[in-house]
Formats: sequence, structure tokens, C-alpha cells
Amino acid sequence: MMLRSISAHLRVAPPDLLLRGMPSAAALPASSSANRNSSTGAHLREDPVVAAGGLAGYAVALAEGSVTAAEATQVYLARIAALDGKLQCYEHVATDAAMEQAADTDSSTAQLGDGSCPGLRGVPIGVKDIVAISGMPVRCGSALEDLGILDVTSVVGPEGSFVQSLRAAGAIFLGKTKTVEFASGGLGINPVRGTPWNPADLSVHRTPGGSSSGSAAGVAAGLCALSIGTGTS
Repeated sequence: MMLRSISAHLRVAPPDLLLRGMPSAAALPASSSANRNSSTGAHLREDPVVAAGGLAGYAVALAEGSVTAAEATQVYLARIAALDGKLQCYEHVATDAAMEQAADTDSSTAQLGDGSCPGLRGVPIGVKDIVAISGMPVRCGSALEDLGILDVTSVVGPEGSFVQSLRAAGAIFLGKTKTVEFASGGLGINPVRGTPWNPADLSVHRTPGGSSSGSAAGVAAGLCALSIGTGTS
């Protein structure tokens, strides 16, 4: 299996159009008071990047201080908590680590003092679960390690230069997104660790397609600002 390319899945639909019929309020963390509106009751806040007009607009808002990385990260984590029980985009959610990264980002952004937000500073992302991130499990969509058959972690190896480049650029890692087993297959189906829902249809479990199905569905549903997928053969 050889890695051919790495790409960021781009948003294809306004994610909040996908929330109709989703049981959002009950799944939100009790502490997320920011997700409540006194006139309409409990609800999810809009994807922060969509609200800012895209990644470029979000970078401006972050530099100006009208939004913080911690606020944006908290919104994405709340959306994951509310929606991912059904959508199944994430294999692992790194709540504490993501909030720690976001706090560090806000601190360093303030120290810049020049009104800029270079690179991917403060952008919360998902990463396909065939890529190692220090402190997070890597399962490659397989149960072989759980069954004691194969040490998947040692096969994948430690965090590499690609993730280190994302880290250096300021990206915040929300967690690992689901993949078909060992990224082998284009239908997006994984009977072992779960198949993500295509968020365009919440009544029928349709696959998003591709081995990077969790990454694609996650960004389409507004569960991350962008996500990393791979092309393999």
C-alpha cells in the first residue's frame, strides 16, 4: 500500500441545513451554555468557519479577536458531541488535547501583536485514522490490534513530518476520523469499526464513499473546519 496523495476535503454544503431532525440538545455537554438561545431553546451553534465566511474570513476574525481558537474549538467539540453519535465520523475525539492546543494558540496569537494569523493557526481539523498523531490511538479502521493479532501502532509508526508540519502551522487536532480498514476500498464501508453516514440524508444510512469517509462526512456536517484524507493503492 503506497500513499499517493494527501488532500484536504472541502466543504460542499452549508452544514446547518443537515441538522433537521437531529436530536442535538440532549447530546450537548451540560456546560455548553453558549449553545443555548433563550428564544428558541437549546440548539447548536453554527460552524465557526462558515459563520466567518470561510477559512480566510476565520483567519481575519481570529487575528482581530472577534473569535478565539478556544471558542471555535469548543463549538466544534459540541457539534461532535451532539451529532457524531449518528454520523459516526470520528474514531477518536481528543477533547482535552484540542482545548489545550486552542488555549496555547490564543496565547501565542496575542503575543504576535501584528494582527496576523499565519498558516493554519487556530483551525480545528480532523485527521484520517491511518495517520499517527502523538497521544492519540491509531487503528487504521481495523480491530486487529484490539484482538491482539497485529500491533497496528508499531506498523504505522510515530508521528511523522506531515502531522508535525500541520502542528507547526498552528492546526488544532480535534481527533481521528474513520476510514475503511487499512484505507483499502473506495465505498467507505467499514463493518468492523462503523460506517459514517452521508450527512446529506439523515433518514437513510448512505455511505459518503471513499476510504476517507469519516473525513468527508465530518467536514460536510461541520464537525471540523477541514479534514485530512488520503489516496491509497
